Amino acid sequence: MDQQTFERIKMGDKKALAKVYEQNRDSVINWITHKHSCSLEEAKDIYQDAIVIFYHNAAKGKISSINFSISSYLHEVVRRQFLNKLKKESRVQRGFIDLLRSSDDSDAENQQVFERKLELVHRALQELSEACKQLIKLKYFANLDMQTICDQLGYKNPETAKNLKYKCMRILRRKVNTMTMGMQI
Repeated sequence: MDQQTFERIKMGDKKALAKVYEQNRDSVINWITHKHSCSLEEAKDIYQDAIVIFYHNAAKGKISSINFSISSYLHEVVRRQFLNKLKKESRVQRGFIDLLRSSDDSDAENQQVFERKLELVHRALQELSEACKQLIKLKYFANLDMQTICDQLGYKNPETAKNLKYKCMRILRRKVNTMTMGMQI
């Protein structure tokens, strides 16, 4: 069945693609939101991207035949898209990278360990208070200085914002460490 559907999609059959989209949407979105603590909106966007990638790869001949289920392929594309999104976000998050990387994480063998740790940081970040999430996002995602953060969040002075950022990062580190205890990473 998957091979026939795949061949139809390769030939540009939009109805077959729509059927694949509908058949896999709920299971893939549920999987990514639960396994990777991804928001529903984020999961929907990632799934849309995965469908486009699947169609593009099939139509352009990057996938010549299917030796797996289309569902498995979509799950893998979604997982990779999510990890790539986390990596892009983390490029400006120096504090997160320091939290995740150890001195021997530079070789390809440890890439999976790094990706798993990145997922844990993302999940732990979701568990923080709104105040901590805002503060960390402004500092590490938007790369703002403490005076600007102080002005935006209404803190008394930059030193207060700095102290709160320190406390929030400490809480985040503890959450990540707790998540990693007893887990195979």
